Amino acid sequence: NNKIIYPKTYLKVINKLGLGINFDLVVLETILENCSIEDNKIFAINILPTSLRNDKFLSRVKELLKDSKIKIMFVLFEMEYYSHIDKYKYIMSSLKEFGVLFAIDRVGSIHTSFLYLRELNIDLIRFDTYYSHEDKLKKNRSIIEGFNLIAKQKNIKSWIKNIEDEATFAIAKEINIDYIQGKYLSELLPSSSKLALVCTSLLEDGNIRN
Repeated sequence: NNKIIYPKTYLKVINKLGLGINFDLVVLETILENCSIEDNKIFAINILPTSLRNDKFLSRVKELLKDSKIKIMFVLFEMEYYSHIDKYKYIMSSLKEFGVLFAIDRVGSIHTSFLYLRELNIDLIRFDTYYSHEDKLKKNRSIIEGFNLIAKQKNIKSWIKNIEDEATFAIAKEINIDYIQGKYLSELLPSSSKLALVCTSLLEDGNIRN
């Protein structure tokens, strides 16, 4: 009926049915099968951390990526800290051998994200969308600047999404956030951008149409 089903709706159903790992694999397989290789384009996929720590998932991911030249980034967040951090580091290191990049999501709102920023060898942080509005970003600018400084000192890039207007974009630029994403930029970015972060769970906006 051409309506949009948002992730917060369909992911609840998928997780309730215990199909999270299957869904994550289908998304990765779909990208690898249907997306073309372009210089410096990275396909960023939201992945359940439980999938990442599943042996069957890891085995299949490595099988899919061993002959692929498509650049993949796994975007992760979880509410509870995974205490077996050395095991987590080992898993991520093994996937980095296949060219996988890692991003931690919801930085600035979830304490676990800060702990993972501190502990894990990640490539990018993504700020929580709470800060994607002019008033919130302006009011909490020192928080974002602090996380951005920590990231830069660790050679980690920063990313903010859902930027909808020029004023918020201007603040994000002043803070020196590396990658800025949102509807406001959709007509500003040239097709030849050196780096395209595609946030997707089958579509760019992360939504599935039925």
